[in-house]
Amino acid sequence: MTETDPQNLSFGSDAAGYDAGRLDYPPALYGRLADAGLVEGARVFEIGAGTGIATARMLSVRPSRLTAVEPDPRMAALLADRLGANPALEVTVGSFEDTDFEPGAYDLGTAATAFHWCDATRAAARAFGAIRAGGRLVLFWNVYRSFEENDAFGRAVAPFIAAAGDDTEALRRSLPDLSAIAKALEAAGFAAVATDRIDWSITLSPMQNRALYASMSMTRALPADRRRTLLDAIEATARDGFPDPVERQFHTLLIEARRPPS
Repeated sequence: MTETDPQNLSFGSDAAGYDAGRLDYPPALYGRLADAGLVEGARVFEIGAGTGIATARMLSVRPSRLTAVEPDPRMAALLADRLGANPALEVTVGSFEDTDFEPGAYDLGTAATAFHWCDATRAAARAFGAIRAGGRLVLFWNVYRSFEENDAFGRAVAPFIAAAGDDTEALRRSLPDLSAIAKALEAAGFAAVATDRIDWSITLSPMQNRALYASMSMTRALPADRRRTLLDAIEATARDGFPDPVERQFHTLLIEARRPPS
């Protein structure tokens, strides 16, 4: 699956709704990015920047350059509208795998819940070429649903999701295969490839829960009537079955890698 896969491009059909529903990443994640080289004056690229949820936080550190690559022009337009006044930001529309970079021009490469849409082999090679010797690559994903565990609210709405037509295989395709991605990074030449997980919690109102599920690819793929029925059930569950706001438990997965010093 690549960044131009139709399922990925479905996010742009309602870029504003996606932007409103998706959650930011936990503070610990930004601490890890700082440790990897996200500091003032750094040169950074972002794979699949979307509407700029992580981009905005990275720009606040005042990098000298942040190249945000986004395949969907509708998402890229919202990103540019929100953050384009920042002189450090360069928005590039297109697939990351086909984007030309000056060799070794970047200190840090990132991808926020996006790398699994790429062709891992080609994207890893492209990232390796763009990052300077000794530079870092950090890929990360907020995970709202999984097989092994759900928070109480996730368990409560799982039957509605199943009834709407979502299946196990669709869920598997929406989660990153960390092992396969790590192998692709190592094959491209990256060293010190390591995976990790950050657990975190947040409280969401019934409408925020609805917006979050509305932003997911499995929901966007449903016919309009089934999508509305599912989101109505999610909102009603949050409103009538749980305290307002609802405490949610999520986690963020990471892969960190380093281009070896020359």
